[in-house]
Amino acid sequence: QCPSPANIPNGITEIGYKRWKNVVVGYFLDRALPLNLVKEWAYKTWEQALEDVMLLDNGFYVFKLRSEENCNAVLGVGPYHIAGKLLILKKCQPTGRASLQKQLC
Repeated sequence: QCPSPANIPNGITEIGYKRWKNVVVGYFLDRALPLNLVKEWAYKTWEQALEDVMLLDNGFYVFKLRSEENCNAVLGVGPYHIAGKLLILKKCQPTGRASLQKQLC
């Protein structure tokens, strides 16, 4: 059974918000590239602005940046290409309780 928004503790949504606050999500139109290739490129390109890179099962890359300013700088420069493929980026928008409930169910 899925929890209702009222039953999700405030601390959980606050943790989720902080975790996704400075995140840019990226993907390639045709297929995902190897994580090591994308990670190496991202650290070389964004240097100290980047905290971590992850690849989700659905082919989306998660770029955790150190600050909101870093997110804006990364999004303001593009477009970016890796191995000749266009990397599409979007700022992750942290969500509230109702959206968290939809994501959980």
